[in-house]
Amino acid sequence: MLKNYKFDEIILFLDETNFTSFKNRDLDYIMMGTYLLIIEIARQFVENIGAKGAITFSPGYYIYLGSAMGRIGSSTILNRVKRHLRTANEKKVHWHIDYLLTNKNTQIVSILLCPSRIRLECDIASELEKKADGLVDGFGSSDCNCTTHLFYYRKYPSHLF
Repeated sequence: MLKNYKFDEIILFLDETNFTSFKNRDLDYIMMGTYLLIIEIARQFVENIGAKGAITFSPGYYIYLGSAMGRIGSSTILNRVKRHLRTANEKKVHWHIDYLLTNKNTQIVSILLCPSRIRLECDIASELEKKADGLVDGFGSSDCNCTTHLFYYRKYPSHLF
């Protein structure tokens, strides 16, 4: 259960007008869909992101967009998000986001879950790109044609939700 991890909230997004915020509930029934991690970075740092090499991350907020389309096991949306919440000692660093999240200057402050049987990742990425203050080119989007799945905002992006 996610309630054992430190974060501000999980938002279950159903449609444009219907969402629920969870703080201490069991979310095991959520299996497939897209998720957004809102990550706060307190101070600038440079991180080696696997084959992408060294990337400078500025203070502010980043939204990482991912999907998990499995019905069971590690590829469910709940288990994918749980994996992102683990420390570097608790998981093998594999994806671009793993490199970023293992840095001590990062903190996940909110999680948005969008349960769906269809992939919404690229559609959401297109919308996030329009309102972002910046982006990290090619981050987390090697399996699609999106520019990126990591978007930068100088201030908390509450205007998006």
